[in-house]
Amino acid sequence: TGTKDLRMPVGRGLVSKATIEESILNVQDVEGHPAYDPEVSVIQHLHKTLGKKINHMICVPVLDVYGNTIAVIQATNKKEGLSTEGFSQSDEQILQALAMHISVSLQNMHSETETSVKEVIQILKNGTHA
Repeated sequence: TGTKDLRMPVGRGLVSKATIEESILNVQDVEGHPAYDPEVSVIQHLHKTLGKKINHMICVPVLDVYGNTIAVIQATNKKEGLSTEGFSQSDEQILQALAMHISVSLQNMHSETETSVKEVIQILKNGTHA
């Protein structure tokens, strides 16, 4: 089995809101939030799969060097016993730092892929390695 991309419609739902606004969205009451859209929500799927209601959620955009959102980190329901009030400002800072590392990794991976493609094209054109 492989992994699947999870794609959400732009303009609908909590993850989309964080993506469009390119800012952290820290939600204490998921189903009560105005941007919550049960038709596009992964929350319903998680609730059925995990057997737990999703109360709290944090969405942190992963930004490229130009400030564009290239991915979103989403975490739900802080571990029981640690908080009944959801995610803290400290949690936001930790996930934002993680998002920066993910961004660098994705961009490095993209750069390496571009270099490899350019090398293949060069070999095909000239029969030599660049």
